[in-house]
Amino acid sequence: MPNTYYVQAQVDTPTGQIAVANYYIDKKCSQPATLPLSVALSAGACTIIQATDSTLTLVGAVFKTIGGVPVLTSNNFYPASQGSVSISMPTDDMVTKGVVLLFSDPLQVSALYPTSDPQITNET
Repeated sequence: MPNTYYVQAQVDTPTGQIAVANYYIDKKCSQPATLPLSVALSAGACTIIQATDSTLTLVGAVFKTIGGVPVLTSNNFYPASQGSVSISMPTDDMVTKGVVLLFSDPLQVSALYPTSDPQITNET
C-alpha cells in the first residue's frame, strides 16, 4: 500500500473555477489510484506530489478528520513545498480525512483552484 500519490490537475472547463484532479500511484502517472486514497496505519502521513505534466501548480492542502468538530485551525492547512504536501495521519487510530488540494496558475497566481473533496484513509 503506497503512502505517496501523484496528482495531475487542470482547470475545470465549464466553470473555470475548480481544479479537476487525477491521482496516480506512480511518478509516470500510468497507474490510476483508487479512491479513497489509503495509506498503512503505520505510515503517519500521506504525501501528495504534483505530477510533472500537471497544468496547475500545487500550493497547499486543507484537511479535516471526517466526524470531527467542524473547525479549521492552522493545524488543518499545510502549504506545499516544491510541489509536495504531506497530510498527517494518526498511527494509533483508523480515520478518514477529507482533503481539498489548492492549486494556482503555474507562473503567476491569478486565482486559487480547489479540488473536490477526495478522502484519505489509514488502514491496517
